[in-house]
Amino acid sequence: MSKTNDTGNGAEAIVDLRGTEFNVRGEKIMVVPIVIGQIPGLLKAVKSLAPLFSSAPPSADMLTSMMDTDADAVIDIIAVALNKPRAWVNQVPPDEFIELAGAVLEVNVDFFMKRVLPALRDAMKRLPESLAQKMAGAGMTASSN
Repeated sequence: MSKTNDTGNGAEAIVDLRGTEFNVRGEKIMVVPIVIGQIPGLLKAVKSLAPLFSSAPPSADMLTSMMDTDADAVIDIIAVALNKPRAWVNQVPPDEFIELAGAVLEVNVDFFMKRVLPALRDAMKRLPESLAQKMAGAGMTASSN
């Protein structure tokens, strides 16, 4: 299922259940949730922006704040998230970059808030019980370390 959206700046976006598709520089680009292999590159790029994520909840001003803090890091994040070389992203017109960056943030904030964080919380809740079972199976107790 998909829906075509006119972004108002000449870039056409197709909203799909898997993400958002854009036509940028004559190429179809699908903005989708990141996968595990992208995390190292994203973590490297996001280091200078970390205070922004811990100081306030996501908002409409987040992209502006990120660009003000470290525009190079934002460009790197978008390149990693789109699986595109930085040189390719450098050639994207500013209005299209803003649309892409907004979509990357929107798709991934939603993905992390609705899927990753709940899964992480569930795993962390099970961890003490799982550790206790493994320690008991190995003849260990928490006090024997």
